[in-house]
Amino acid sequence: MKGSFAAVAFALLGLLGAASSQDDSAPTAPIAFVDLNQALNGCEKVRARKEDLKRSYAPQFEEFKRIKDDLERRQRELEALDPSTRAYHEARRDLAASALKFEEDQKYFLRETEREGDRILLDTYRDIRTAIAEIAKSRGLAAVLSVDEEGGAQGEEPAQSLQRIRRRSVHFYDSSLDLTAEVVRLLNR
Repeated sequence: MKGSFAAVAFALLGLLGAASSQDDSAPTAPIAFVDLNQALNGCEKVRARKEDLKRSYAPQFEEFKRIKDDLERRQRELEALDPSTRAYHEARRDLAASALKFEEDQKYFLRETEREGDRILLDTYRDIRTAIAEIAKSRGLAAVLSVDEEGGAQGEEPAQSLQRIRRRSVHFYDSSLDLTAEVVRLLNR
């Protein structure tokens, strides 16, 4: 049994050696890397559109603040009422209904703002892909891979760090192959 294992191991090593000697003559494809998050964050168009979005939604945020303040005022008034009275129970029911509507309206609004933010990022991602393709073609690159910044956000939970690490497809690259700054320059011209 030991002898047959050794024979198989030597045969495999011989095949691997033959394969590696053949691979030495294979042409290498030039590749480069881009940090998409850094490219998105460096894009002036993204920053400008996000600022426009904040300005357009500011009145709604102010309205939510006014409603929240009103709900808190009504809660204090409710606490001042005698719980054994009809007025207390009516005020409590009205307050609960108003609070529920406020919460639903706020959730809907936040979903819509998130969708709009996602649209901005998707539009910009298309521009980034176009810029990457332009640079890759001009340099004769065969591939441009996506990388993420090393380390996580400050205060990032360990579970978030592990998810980010698991998603990482490139674990090391020579920073001289990083096209991110060039992509950002092309986006901002």
